[in-house]
Parts: sequence; structure tokens; C-alpha cells
Amino acid sequence: MHRKILPSLSFVCLLLSPSSAAPQSSSAHFRIQTFSSADAQYLRRAFKALEKARKDLLSLGLNPPQRVTVIVHPTLERFQKSLEAPMFEAARANRNLARIETQRFRALEEHGGLEQTLRHELFHLAQPANWPRWKAEGSAVRFSGERLNGVLFENISESKLEALLKNPPSRAVLARAMATALEWVVQNRAISD
Repeated sequence: MHRKILPSLSFVCLLLSPSSAAPQSSSAHFRIQTFSSADAQYLRRAFKALEKARKDLLSLGLNPPQRVTVIVHPTLERFQKSLEAPMFEAARANRNLARIETQRFRALEEHGGLEQTLRHELFHLAQPANWPRWKAEGSAVRFSGERLNGVLFENISESKLEALLKNPPSRAVLARAMATALEWVVQNRAISD
């Protein structure tokens, strides 16, 4: 008797899991999963931003995945737990899964811009895989049009900048590291240790 109940219970749990229960909307190249009506109201803008970014990437000779899934987490806590992300991280791209995971769209809009965040993360899905992190982040910032307010690090080694971008201890350090990466990209500098 238990053998019959357990598979059925597993199936019910799968049906009730957050990712499968989330409403999904799709376009030709993107599928977006949202968990709230507050985030769903941003879908039109999100699709428009993603499709424009895709077109812009293709015009630059970069090839984004044919189909990308965007998961909009219902809470900051869920986003952090799912990705083991610090609270100041807004979104993350996963090249292997062709997926972007974000905090709530409303939160993105309140803290810097929905369109810029989606453009930034889509850039990561299309960039060459072998780029150093500083070049990837600086180029993504440049492509997205994000406005940064961090003070540049001076006389920082490439390895130190890579480490700060990979695991920033604070929002302020991340802002400085991102601003430095952008400056290096703009200056077209390849820094070696």
C-alpha cells in the first residue's frame, strides 16, 4: 500500500512545487515564470526589453540562446536561498540552462531598472564563455546602459578584481568592482598581474 501512495504523493509534490506552479508567459524566444500579479504587470515591458536585447546582441555578432527561461522569484528570501546569493544581487544568468533568475520585477524596477537588469543578464548568456569575469561584467554593464556610482579601484590587479567580482563582501565593493570593470572595457585594457 505504501508503494502506491508514495509515487502519488511525489507526483502531487511535483505539481505543487513553485517552479511548476508559477504562471508562465512566452514569446518566440523567451519564457517568463512569475509568482505574483504585481510582477505579471511588468511582462509586456520584460518581453519587449528581452526581444530588443536579443536583436541588439545579434547585431553585435553575439548569439544568445534560441530559448531563454526567466524565473522571477516571489521573494528576496527565495531568490537568495535558491541561488545562495547575497541580498544585493538582483539577478543571475545560468549559461548551461539558458536561464535568468531575478528578484521580483517590482524590486528590479525600484532599484535601478527592469530593462537594464534583463539586458545585463541576457548579455551573459550570449558572451563568449572564455572571457575573464571583469570583461564579462564590464561589457554587460556597457551593453545594458546601467548607471554605476562606484568609485574606481586604482592599481588593482586583474586577479584581485576577478575575486571581488566573484564574491563581493558588500554592495559598495561590488559597485566599485563593476565600475572598474566597465572602465577597463571602455579603455580596452587587458590587465595582467
